[in-house]
Amino acid sequence: MSTPWRCREQTGGAQPLIVATTAMHCDEDPETNRRRLASLVRAIKAESPETRLILFGELCLGWFWQGERRGRSYDDITAESLDYHQRIAEPIPGPTTEFVGRLAQQHDAYIAFGMGERVDGAPSESKPYNAMVLVDPAEPSSPSVGNCASRAACSSHPASSRPSQTSMASAPSC
Repeated sequence: MSTPWRCREQTGGAQPLIVATTAMHCDEDPETNRRRLASLVRAIKAESPETRLILFGELCLGWFWQGERRGRSYDDITAESLDYHQRIAEPIPGPTTEFVGRLAQQHDAYIAFGMGERVDGAPSESKPYNAMVLVDPAEPSSPSVGNCASRAACSSHPASSRPSQTSMASAPSC
């Protein structure tokens, strides 16, 4: 087993920070993916209860779906993909961040995951953001959202310049 990363606490003492990374197979259905995410969190904590940070990849609610490609134009595929991501995107905070917040609190672990973010008040035709979310088990109802660099629109277009709603200040300082 490899040596765990070390995190210096405010007191100056070194304590191990046990991190679990995941590779989750995503379904088109967000509810199926929430169940898979919860199952992985439970399995990780059962096998390694000292785990403090569980990392999931981007777009955990769905997959980078581009439809059936045969005989179709790039524009048709892109439009269909955007429609899918607009349908599964959620506000932050929202149903999925609340769900993951309960998991984080129940298992006393930070959970980071990616999802399509819909910004309330934005035009319905606007692109969702590819957001990275960090949930603190001590503050599960106040998720932190990644910075501008990780908030790219869910398409092949350049990263958005929309400023982040919150900073990663609540993340464990390592």
